[in-house]
Amino acid sequence: ASRIEETRAVATIGAPADAAHVVKNFKASEDEIRRDGSGEVEIEGRKFTIESQFLDDLEETSVREAVTGLRKPLMIMHSP
Repeated sequence: ASRIEETRAVATIGAPADAAHVVKNFKASEDEIRRDGSGEVEIEGRKFTIESQFLDDLEETSVREAVTGLRKPLMIMHSP
């Protein structure tokens, strides 16, 4: 949203606030993904191809910093 000039507001439902939460879903395949450049993982019964660039992007992205600098109305919904 921070890269889209026309953004007027942001809403999120059940999205993680920390990238580490996302990586936990395929931690067992992380070495393979980094070594081979990509790897297939299964999350909740669905298969996904994860590229090493995605892991790099997660490490470099701070959701908290992005939200702080956004200066737009936010609606954040979280479920336990």
